[in-house]
Amino acid sequence: MKISVLMRWQLNVSKLKDLYLSFLRLDYDQTAIDSIMKEIIRLITKEYTSLETIEHRDIVAQRMQDEVFQKMREKSQ
Repeated sequence: MKISVLMRWQLNVSKLKDLYLSFLRLDYDQTAIDSIMKEIIRLITKEYTSLETIEHRDIVAQRMQDEVFQKMREKSQ
């Protein structure tokens, strides 16, 4: 199964310096958004067949979104 993800985001200019400084302290390979998204997508989609993924796409998409945000929150603390 091939999944395409489009993520829209915008930088908060008032927090740009904090973002830059916090990224210096992170291990990029372990915390990059792409890595988090790929991990979550793999974990969730393995619970469904291809047809179930299509049939329940709203539920699957919401679970992916929720888990990616949760994982990013955990990494940022």
